[in-house]
This record gives sequence, C-alpha cells and structure tokens, in this order.
Amino acid sequence: MKNKSHLLKLIFSTIIFFVTILVYFWMQSSVGSSVENVLTAEQQAVNREVDYTQSKTLGSLYNSTAGDRAKLQNVFVSSDDIVSLIKYIEGIGSQTGSKVTISSIVTSSSSVKMQVSAQGSWGSIFKTLILAESLPYVSTINSVDLETSVLGDSTRTASLKRSWQITFELMAATK
Repeated sequence: MKNKSHLLKLIFSTIIFFVTILVYFWMQSSVGSSVENVLTAEQQAVNREVDYTQSKTLGSLYNSTAGDRAKLQNVFVSSDDIVSLIKYIEGIGSQTGSKVTISSIVTSSSSVKMQVSAQGSWGSIFKTLILAESLPYVSTINSVDLETSVLGDSTRTASLKRSWQITFELMAATK
C-alpha cells in the first residue's frame, strides 16, 4: 500500500506541477498583453497631447494672420476690377505725358494679359513702364520691346526730335 500511496502523491504532484506551469504561462501572457495595452494607451495619450498642442499653435497662427490673409485677397484682380485695371493702364498716359494704348486683352481663370504700347519721350515711356510695374496687384511684365525714331527735318539737326515707343505684355493674376 505504501507504493500506491507514493504513486498517487507522485501523480498528484505531477498534475499540480503541470497546472502550475500552465498558470504561470497564462499569467505571463496576461501580464504581457496588459503591459502592451498600457503602453498603447500611454502612446495614444501622448499623441493626443501633441495634437492638442499643434492645434493650439495652428489656431493662434491662423488668428494672428487674419489681417494679412485679408490683404492677400486684394493683390489679385477680381473680375469686377478688370475694367478698372484697363482704365488705370490707359490713364498712365496722362500721368506721364505719353500716349498709351492697349492693343489686346486676353483673360483666363488665372490671369489677365494685355499688350500695352506707349509712345513719347524717353522720360515719359520710362515713367510709363515704372507705373505699370508698380501696380497694386500680383503682376509681371514680359516681352519688352523698345524702339526709337527721329522726327523732324533731317537737314536741320537742331529741329530733330527722338520719339520712343515701348511695347510690353502685362500679366496680372486674377482671383
């Protein structure tokens, strides 16, 4: 009987041993997944804090640039301002003493292109070009062509006058 008693104790101990091993591995797995969940939650909290900080920074940047953004809209020619722009370009002639003409106008969704010519003295066409370059809009001047001609009696050099003509393409950005 002593043998059976030891054998039962040995079997019982072996079962307890395997159950303990199984419980150990189950607990290790449980703790591992709990730690992983905690680390994930911590990372999400950090990410939300970073997002909140960035949101506040972008919000303050947005608010601080409100005036500049409002001004930015005024540097583009609106469809209502195209006629005013044409009148302004034609009016440059009376300001500078040159004869300003617009030979063509092409509009698109992003720009207005004009072929502008000015005729007069060197000083007047130079002022015309300066005023055309200093429009209050986003604009560029392309394809500048400058010509000169002599007016008057060629036999009398004292009565000779130079006439200058400048032709350029003016392109202004539209809204």
